[in-house]
Amino acid sequence: MTGAEIALYSLAAVSAVGTLAAGEQMASANEANAEMARQRGQMAVDTANAQGDIQARNNKRAMAEMIASYGASSIEMSGSPLDVLWDQTRERKLGEEMIRYRGRAGQVQAENEAALYEFSASGARNSSYFQAGTTLLGAAYFGSQLPAATPGGNAVGGPSWGPYGKSGLRPY
Repeated sequence: MTGAEIALYSLAAVSAVGTLAAGEQMASANEANAEMARQRGQMAVDTANAQGDIQARNNKRAMAEMIASYGASSIEMSGSPLDVLWDQTRERKLGEEMIRYRGRAGQVQAENEAALYEFSASGARNSSYFQAGTTLLGAAYFGSQLPAATPGGNAVGGPSWGPYGKSGLRPY
């Protein structure tokens, strides 16, 4: 094996290892991003549930105040006042459910984002394997194309002491 072959194969190996390391780093970064997206999704649900609970308490308080004001004004709780109270209850409950729905929608969006990051991580890892393999195959091909060293000579078939003879001087 000539010095050129050793250099070629060494550089190819270093390049392949570097490619694999870069692919692994990219995959790790994407996996970390996927985990952060999942955490954001869970935070969206937790925040929406807390806001929904606050809204539910505010709804109960408002409805109790409405009932108390009806009672203080001697309005009978039948017919129109009862319909108004029922409509208010439904509207407030719908508002509470919309808050919770937005949290669940945020979680679904974050899960989709996490899935994309995981797909990217897998792609980065697989791509680095193919790139490293291509580098090694290319080096093997080009190494096979180098001229072989001759006994007592160098890779181009000349004497091992240089292109101009033993002295290294040009023959004029």
